[in-house]
Amino acid sequence: MFDRNTLFRTVLMSSLMLVGVQAQADLILTPATPAVETGDSAGCQADPTCKGKTGTSNILTYLTGAISDFGDELYKSDVKEGISNESGPFDAYYDTTFSNTPTNPSDALIEWLGGSYLDDARYLLVKDGNHKPIWYLFDIKAWDGQMDISMTGFWPAKGAISHVSIYGGTSVKVPESGSLALLGIGLIGIGFAGRRKKN
Repeated sequence: MFDRNTLFRTVLMSSLMLVGVQAQADLILTPATPAVETGDSAGCQADPTCKGKTGTSNILTYLTGAISDFGDELYKSDVKEGISNESGPFDAYYDTTFSNTPTNPSDALIEWLGGSYLDDARYLLVKDGNHKPIWYLFDIKAWDGQMDISMTGFWPAKGAISHVSIYGGTSVKVPESGSLALLGIGLIGIGFAGRRKKN
């Protein structure tokens, strides 16, 4: 039988382990991270729908033809100072903060706000449009849809991030309540242990 202190330590350690797992699983991307495609890749330069063009529609036409499992645009965030800039079917569940300067950022952070989350994210596009490479496309299939995605050091000397987009299938997950239920049961147990000791 657990005493109150043992039960408290068990619940506390379980909570810290859950937080530790979250902190370790964040995804960090830089221009040095190997990309699936970049805006000046050989494939893009050889394709007339992509070579020398900066428009998002041209890039997407090329990418959907070059990558068989590209999927749909599920979330997008544009750099626009002072207004809501998210779009796509998952815009209510994610938020992107751009940093360095409000209108010419080289860093971005995508955070999950809670609720449903992407279960079939495949690619993340980081786009500038005016400097080489025009864009970076990263494979994010290992991302779990809940951890932060941190992007740092994109076009720091010239250019800036103009937007970030996540592509994939439309599979959605709702957070499992098992861990929260276990934590709640532990806290209730602590409460009952305290009451029992008083009596």
